Amino acid sequence: MSQDRIRAVYRAYEWPTWLVIIAVYGGWFLLTFHASSMSWWQLMPLGAILICWHMHIQHEILHGHPTKWTFVNSLLGWPPLSLWIPYSIYRESHIRHHAADQLTSPGQDPESFYVDASEWCRYPRWKKRLYIFNQSLLGRFLVGPFLAMGGLLTQEGRMLLQGDFRHLPAWGFHGALVAIIAWYLENVCQLPFWQYILTFALPGTSLALLRSFLEHRPAAEPGHRTAIVEGGFFTRFLFLNNNLHVVHHDHPGLPWYRIPAFYRANREAILMHNGGYFYRSYSEVFRRHFWKAKDIPKYPFARI
Repeated sequence: MSQDRIRAVYRAYEWPTWLVIIAVYGGWFLLTFHASSMSWWQLMPLGAILICWHMHIQHEILHGHPTKWTFVNSLLGWPPLSLWIPYSIYRESHIRHHAADQLTSPGQDPESFYVDASEWCRYPRWKKRLYIFNQSLLGRFLVGPFLAMGGLLTQEGRMLLQGDFRHLPAWGFHGALVAIIAWYLENVCQLPFWQYILTFALPGTSLALLRSFLEHRPAAEPGHRTAIVEGGFFTRFLFLNNNLHVVHHDHPGLPWYRIPAFYRANREAILMHNGGYFYRSYSEVFRRHFWKAKDIPKYPFARI
């Protein structure tokens, strides 16, 4: 087979994505099946890595990979291993995130951790401190998952109060899938569901929030709002190169395994385009932001 034919097969069938999907689900079944014979300190890091990896393969799937058929991709993304968000709602929300004219704007960006200035002024002191703590990396690990889940539930509750029941079928289906997972964990793996939450779902979500911690910031120039964190091999593979976030936002259909080559070929232009919003590694992120808030979560611009 010629090199051109090999490249064509590689791109048409997206076998790197298929290998990650197989590794994620196969690894999850293997780890949960043997979880009852492992201590929590062995289980938690492996569970966190698998859940984080699963959340990133879900992200790849919702952007149209690995097949051209949305229904097939959705089948691959539906299993709610992280438990807390229905895949279809995540897909809808994330597409709106990409469509936002002003990333991080509380009025436009559904993935923003920022708060409108008029709302911020009404927050009691404890709540302001909580949100500022969430702008440190330690805070994002500890309270970020609960703020993200709380924000989702608040938004979904608001829709119900307004008579918008579009998401009810998605939540019903999601609940059924979570019930199946809980039955499997309890009856097949002898892993209590509460222990799965503490050793898989919560730490996995926290680990995923490491990647999203710096991916966007408020900036007067829209192009300066999206980050590049080059990272090392492990974080790049864990996050499926979504740490090179400018490339993903400018080319959301580009498969994860083609992002690094594009970045290397255009690195200077990309960093000029994003105003130098750049970190060389996640160790640099830890050094600069583990204890100290990266900014105040009050959105500094007028909402459009």
